[in-house]
Amino acid sequence: MRISNIITEVATGFLGYREIGQNEGFEHPVFQKMLYERGWRSGMAWCAVFAELVYYTVYKDRRKELDRLFNVSAVQTWHNFVKGGWTVSGVPVRGALAVWQLHREGVKDWRGHIAIVESFEKDMITTIDGNSNQSGGRQGIEVARITRVLNFQEDNGLRLLGFIIPKEI
Repeated sequence: MRISNIITEVATGFLGYREIGQNEGFEHPVFQKMLYERGWRSGMAWCAVFAELVYYTVYKDRRKELDRLFNVSAVQTWHNFVKGGWTVSGVPVRGALAVWQLHREGVKDWRGHIAIVESFEKDMITTIDGNSNQSGGRQGIEVARITRVLNFQEDNGLRLLGFIIPKEI
């Protein structure tokens, strides 16, 4: 099975897992323990920790590398993967990490969002997102499947940085 299919299979296995409170904990105690082991703490946004959990589950032989590359910040994770030599692209592929950076009136913010690409078609992508909701917000309550327009131009909201392409094992 291709690595991209394994990544999306693992990610979709968590669909519907929900938090309790605002980033305070999770309904599923095993899921909470898994996120905690990847660096999540109560009150912390968890989209990047969820993405790390999925990749950590799949790439067992690259765990030390992933520990260095993933960060609780989606934007910092992007920079770490770029510096780490992983291929990044403006074109989505299944299993890739989609990374957005928040912009306010055209000015870059340190915050962002990260998700796993499930599928894509023309100018649309469907992702599996931790810490999201059915409307696709970057602050959410669950692991959700979100379909969005590819947007590299947003001046007031989430602007897509690109895609971190998965490596075959």
